Amino acid sequence: MKFEYTLLDRAFKRPYATLQVGSAKGSRKYKVLIDSGADVNVFSASLADRLGIVLEEGELMSVRGATGAEATFYKHPISITVAGITFETRAAFADVPHLELAGLAGQEGFFEHFLITFDAENGEFELAPKRI
Repeated sequence: MKFEYTLLDRAFKRPYATLQVGSAKGSRKYKVLIDSGADVNVFSASLADRLGIVLEEGELMSVRGATGAEATFYKHPISITVAGITFETRAAFADVPHLELAGLAGQEGFFEHFLITFDAENGEFELAPKRI
C-alpha cells in the first residue's frame, strides 16, 4: 500500500503513517514516523495509558536517541494494524514530549513485517507485507 509523505513541521515532508495500535484493553489510532534509524517501535506513555497498559509493568529498557540523550522506556506486547495487515509485536513506551506528536515505527517489530520502499523525490513510500 502506498502512502504520501506528510508535512508536519513546515520544513520537510516525512514518511508518516497512521497505525491502529491495540492491547488487550482497547485500541487507538496513532501517527508514526516510518524510521529506518529506530531500533524498536517507540510510542508515548499517554498512548499506553489510553490502551490500558500500566507503563512500569513492562520490560525496563534504556534507549539512547539521536541526540545522545538516554531515556527509560518500558516494552509491552501490542498489536498493530496498517495497510489491512494486523500483527502482534512489541513497543517501547516512555513519557517523552515529542512522542505525543508521533511515535516511531522501528526495525524490530515493524520493518520485519514489510518490504518498505521510500521514494522521497515523489513524496511517497510503500509498505508491502511479507510473510515472516
